Amino acid sequence: MEFILALYDIMVSIFTEIIGIFYQSSIFILFGLLFSGIMHEFIPMKLITKNLGQNGIKGIFWATLLGAPLPLCSCSVLPAAATLRKKGASKPATASFIVSVPETGVDSVIVSYGLLGPVMAIYRPFAAIISAIAAGLACAFLTRDEKEQVALSKEEQKKLDELSEHHHHDHHDGHGHDHDHHHHHHDDLADSKNETLKEKGKGIFKYGFGPMLDDIAFWVVVGLVITGIMLALVPDNFFSFGDSFLAVLLSMLIMVLISVPLYTCASMSTPVAAGLIVSGLSPGAALVYLLTGPATSIATINIVGKMLGYRVMWAYLSSIIIVAIIFGITLDYFAADIIRSEATIALNSVDSPFWFVLKTASTIVFVGLILVSFWRKSYRAPLNDLKKQAAIAGRFLKTHQKNLTTALAAIFIIALYPFYTLQVPPGSQGMIMRFGEVVDKDLSAGLYFRLPSPITETVVVESSTVRQISIDESLGNFTVSGQRVNSYENSNTYLTADENVLLIKSVITYEIDDIYNYHFYSEQNDNLLMDLARQVLVSVSIQLPIDQVFTTERGNLESRFREALKLKVKSLEQGFNVLDARLVYVHAPNRVHDAFRDVASALEDLQRELFLADGDAISMLNEAKGNSETIKANARISAVNNVASAKGEAAGFKPLADVHQEYPYLTEKRLQLEAQEKSLVLPTLYLNGLRNSQGLDLWLDPNAEDVVRFKFKD
Repeated sequence: MEFILALYDIMVSIFTEIIGIFYQSSIFILFGLLFSGIMHEFIPMKLITKNLGQNGIKGIFWATLLGAPLPLCSCSVLPAAATLRKKGASKPATASFIVSVPETGVDSVIVSYGLLGPVMAIYRPFAAIISAIAAGLACAFLTRDEKEQVALSKEEQKKLDELSEHHHHDHHDGHGHDHDHHHHHHDDLADSKNETLKEKGKGIFKYGFGPMLDDIAFWVVVGLVITGIMLALVPDNFFSFGDSFLAVLLSMLIMVLISVPLYTCASMSTPVAAGLIVSGLSPGAALVYLLTGPATSIATINIVGKMLGYRVMWAYLSSIIIVAIIFGITLDYFAADIIRSEATIALNSVDSPFWFVLKTASTIVFVGLILVSFWRKSYRAPLNDLKKQAAIAGRFLKTHQKNLTTALAAIFIIALYPFYTLQVPPGSQGMIMRFGEVVDKDLSAGLYFRLPSPITETVVVESSTVRQISIDESLGNFTVSGQRVNSYENSNTYLTADENVLLIKSVITYEIDDIYNYHFYSEQNDNLLMDLARQVLVSVSIQLPIDQVFTTERGNLESRFREALKLKVKSLEQGFNVLDARLVYVHAPNRVHDAFRDVASALEDLQRELFLADGDAISMLNEAKGNSETIKANARISAVNNVASAKGEAAGFKPLADVHQEYPYLTEKRLQLEAQEKSLVLPTLYLNGLRNSQGLDLWLDPNAEDVVRFKFKD
């Protein structure tokens, strides 16, 4: 049951990764097919056939430049090249054309941008163009003594006719007879018959999502499925060979061994390369696979030999491999991390809602187009190609068995190079051990042969570099509740003669003088040297009081430490010697510094509080004085006002008293009435102002007998 569950998990993982790689790639493949249709409709094929017939570098240049963007798959380039050769293309131009067409192409460049990033999308076609030019130049060099022929010989014409007819016949059988556009292989280099812009627009989609898709559908699906399986089953860094130059070169040679004999479509190789990079392969080795895979196979090599001659074939193959390795090494040196990051992001990133919807729709459309293409039985042609490749490979191996055996033996010897040699770089020393016993030691820089592992093992130690270690408080990992603290038990605190504690940091430089002792006597020489240094510091610091250490004996303490450490290390014969030892920090422990800072801070706080209290007292006293003066002034003003008011009231009361003395009854009556007028309801007043009267009569009551009369004098 556990096995079934594990198998189910594996299948789910594979299926998930395959869906993911389809999701990430579909939109770029669709754009590539669209641009392939555009190139087919708008590039005049007569321009290609015309310029490939030129001799020399000009023909090579035009073959490379015009062949690079052509919308031809890897299986179509050979009959197209045979057709060009029959129409008068030179051998060097034909060789460049055979390399540039399958290695580049607008569809593979767009997919490279989507899965490997812009750097690879630019670098890959550039390297492919240089590779095609190199193949053409190598062919031109080998055929420089051949006489130029206006027409091909009957034998060459017969070979080319056989190659073209045989290849076209295979594709014709594979594609079936359902639709006319399935027979495009018969005239791969024919110009589009569409003349108007509307017809060309229809032709773009008809060709890009018809014949072009049929050419690559099978191989793209195979490549995406292989990539998904690789991402699901292969662990990270599985294809990592290391960072050394020999390891990188070995990985590239392995890619050459894999890609050269096998038939690889350019559109198929791109997602596979992305999966290899994510699984640990260097981007340079992946580039070697991308350049050599589409341009070579045993069948392709055999056809090139028949078409251009076997001398040209070997130059063709060698130039592709050499240029691919050179550009792969350069890519690893300048942009390996960038491309590895781009591939990882492309295959594992989470898209925004907009891109998620767009990529999902592209995936559905692409899968639908693939199913329609398979319904048209487009898979038959690739299967026939595989059968033909196998047959040609068998004949080729049989015909060139001796040469291939020699080449494979040489490659095998080169591939196993690290297993039977020892390379000691400059500034290092090496040892060779046979069954654990050292048989050669103190080997200087150079190349040494040895028996392969596990019979012999090697040790290389960098011996010329002066090494340095620092001993500071970071080496004491004392914690309380999970938090690191500085304590007196720290391994870098030392006791002085007057029982004070010092915190000492030191720097020690040393060099290796015997790699045998250094390698075998201790597994952790740096830790050993640190422990020895602490032991020496304990012995020398206890001899001096703390005041002398801080004043006159600091240099003496450092000198004693250095000399004692040198003697101690030399007596142990550990394979290294101390060159110098310095005390870079001699102070009280951190807790002492913290205590002094706390006391100083407390004193500062006290002085600040006293100063603030004095200021507050002065401010309050001045405020009290001001308030008292204000109260005094207000009292004086109030006294003056009260006196003046009393005088005014007294002055006003005196006339009333005089009147009362003269007319007591009337005055009292008037005062009574005035009081009633203020406090009670106002009475009715009557004024008699007759002219014949001697004054103004005031009747308070019409029925009253007494009359109050005021006489106004002029």
